[in-house]
Amino acid sequence: MGLMESSEEDLRKYGLRIYTIIKNGPLYKGGAQELTDFIIPPEELFSNQINFEEWVHSHANQEIKLTLYSLLTKKFRDIKITTNPLGSKEGILGASIRKENWTIANKNVLHIISVEENSFAQKELGLIPLEDYIIGVKLKDKPIIPLNQDDFTPLEMLGEIIRKNKGHLMKFYIYNKKSGARDVTVTIGNDYYFTLGCEGAFGALHMFPSLEIDEKKIQENIEKTEQLLKEIKETINNISQNNNNNKTNEDNSTNVKNDKIDEKGNNDNIDKNKENDTKNNIENKNYINYIENEKLINKNNENNNNNYIEEKLIEIKEVKNIEDINNKINENINKVAEEISVKQELEKIVEKEEKNNDEKKNEEEKKNEEELKDEKKIDNVKKKEEEKEEKKVEEIKIENLLENKIKYKEEEDNKKEEIKNEESKKEEKEEKEEKEEKEEKEKKEEKEEKKEEKKEEKTEIKKEGKKEEKKEEKKEEKKEEKNEEENEEEIEEEVEEEGEEIEDIEDGKESEIKNEKK
Repeated sequence: MGLMESSEEDLRKYGLRIYTIIKNGPLYKGGAQELTDFIIPPEELFSNQINFEEWVHSHANQEIKLTLYSLLTKKFRDIKITTNPLGSKEGILGASIRKENWTIANKNVLHIISVEENSFAQKELGLIPLEDYIIGVKLKDKPIIPLNQDDFTPLEMLGEIIRKNKGHLMKFYIYNKKSGARDVTVTIGNDYYFTLGCEGAFGALHMFPSLEIDEKKIQENIEKTEQLLKEIKETINNISQNNNNNKTNEDNSTNVKNDKIDEKGNNDNIDKNKENDTKNNIENKNYINYIENEKLINKNNENNNNNYIEEKLIEIKEVKNIEDINNKINENINKVAEEISVKQELEKIVEKEEKNNDEKKNEEEKKNEEELKDEKKIDNVKKKEEEKEEKKVEEIKIENLLENKIKYKEEEDNKKEEIKNEESKKEEKEEKEEKEEKEEKEKKEEKEEKKEEKKEEKTEIKKEGKKEEKKEEKKEEKKEEKNEEENEEEIEEEVEEEGEEIEDIEDGKESEIKNEKK
């Protein structure tokens, strides 16, 4: 957003284009317009070499004066705004802005010439041919990228941005010469052959649109306001007439009462004849009834008058509101008149330029007429010139298309080579993986064979061990049998020895008994 270091003349070419304005923000209240207005930096920035962002921060929460340049009217205007305080979520100016060269902004814009049916440009972006202009784009979480650049054309900028950001969200800032500014957020296709499906152009033949004022609508609005004013005047006159009529009715009622009172006095003085008395009594009764009726009538009239006055007061308030509306309408009419004057001035400028161009053309035609005497030849030369101009425009378009095609072909070739390299790499990887798998399988098979051999050896060893165990068992059995036999012989010998000892003991006892007996 800051101004670059360069000469003062170069710096003065750059302003800050307003892309989006927050509602009820400082620039919104100041009447700034999206995509068409540029903020021209103040003179003190050039003299003191101050950055615009720093200048705005130093004037936060203050009333400042800004100079705006409009692409629609080709004029400068001053506005006064009160900036937001530092740290505001809406920003200090309440808008998103981007630095651009305002002197070439009317030419350096992408004009949509044609849109293909059922294309991305028609379905997603909603582009309208010959009405829409693409001003810039914005990627997610990145700053706005204007198509108005010093070193690149709008076509080159947009093509390069789309090529590098396929499959990403992108916001398009579009201006329509009838409906005004809008922005559309879309996801760019990820297909290799993705295109928007529209044709755009830029330059002197496709300049940013100027202000178009509908004079018929202005006249209709003026006629409507005149009718409203007439109706308001009629209602006011009716209210005043009704008030005057009410006053006259009240005066008449008071006169009637006075007349009746005089009659009553005269009737009181006539007491001589009974006939007159009876007549007077009847008249008095009738008069009393008449007075009571008059009182009721007057009360009803008063209530009706009060209600009428309240209704008229409401109407007067409505009239005041209508007058306020009328004032606003007059303000709008004044604005429209200013716009018409701006348009007239622009038309004058255009007429001057056309006159200058016509003068130049006339001079050239005169020179050609001097060389070519016949009118037919002159017509042919004009036709040839027009054809040349058309051919130049077509050649420019064809060159742009060819350049784009060459770029796309180069990109396609590069991508194809990349795809081939990737495929060859994949094949090499697959071969390596297959070899590794085969080697692993062979290793596994060898391991399994070794395991089986070991199992067989173990089984054989087990079998041999069992045979030896059986032999040893038989040997042990034989040894046990021998030991048992030996033990039996020893037991028998012991038993025999014990029997002999018992016999000897018994013989001794018998001899002792015999001796005792003796």
